[in-house]
Amino acid sequence: MNVTFMNNAKLLMKNSTEFTSNSLAIVANILRILGQFNITIHQKLLRNEEFPGRFTIGDNRFMQEVNPKPDMTMASNGSGDVKTIGEAEES
Repeated sequence: MNVTFMNNAKLLMKNSTEFTSNSLAIVANILRILGQFNITIHQKLLRNEEFPGRFTIGDNRFMQEVNPKPDMTMASNGSGDVKTIGEAEES
């Protein structure tokens, strides 16, 4: 490989590592300061249900099944119902 390329790559990696480290330090300090004011920014559950709201009732029923059965299986080696996602979409 080109020596100039390698030196540039090393410099960029060093810079990205430093940026990441600095960013994490900033976030840690912000969280510490917020904690001193008893301010938390953790994600809170907005629904008190077993499944998130983005799922439909049908999805919830499916996820509650003990041994759900697939409508079809896909395997590129031919052991499934279809070999590709395209075939599955067509059927």
